Amino acid sequence: PGYERFYNNSIRSLLNLPKTWHTYESELKVQDKVMARFVISSVEDPLAQGFFNSGVTLTLFEPKDSKQVEFIGESLRQNTLKEMSASMGGSTNWQHYGPDMSICSLRYAAKMPEIKFGSRTAKNEEMVFIQDIALERRRGLVFLMKFETPKSLFSKEMEETFRQIKTGGYFVVDQDLEDESKHENGFVFLQL
Repeated sequence: PGYERFYNNSIRSLLNLPKTWHTYESELKVQDKVMARFVISSVEDPLAQGFFNSGVTLTLFEPKDSKQVEFIGESLRQNTLKEMSASMGGSTNWQHYGPDMSICSLRYAAKMPEIKFGSRTAKNEEMVFIQDIALERRRGLVFLMKFETPKSLFSKEMEETFRQIKTGGYFVVDQDLEDESKHENGFVFLQL
């Protein structure tokens, strides 16, 4: 109870997402070169409302060309830097964990404009974002975990919810599911 399973059979994960939140999974192939898999979990129902204000988006990018890992990760970092209006900690640079893993943790506030989603409108608010981008070069993966909530709602309770999601989430990637003797596991473990 309280755990959501990421549906891809080559990725075993336990994500400590609140049971009361609305959670959806989807995938998208970008120009036949990059597969992106998403999990969205939020306070509001994004399908009913057309968007959400408070929640987390988890995205795993699997490019066919391993050289694209650096490009995707750096593009995500640069786009985030353009969005920031105030830093709230974290690191704007890559932190390296051995030769194959780099993580960039960004904590920031951003003034978001009013945005229309069909007939629905998201108000212009100052939002708090907590974002980690992880590059796993050996397997060619880019993992993005991004929390967002209006700054006016970012209480100790919401901060603790985000902390539990982050420290309760890990990803195990199996190299070969068919032959157990060839299993080489890669881990992405993110902590607040």
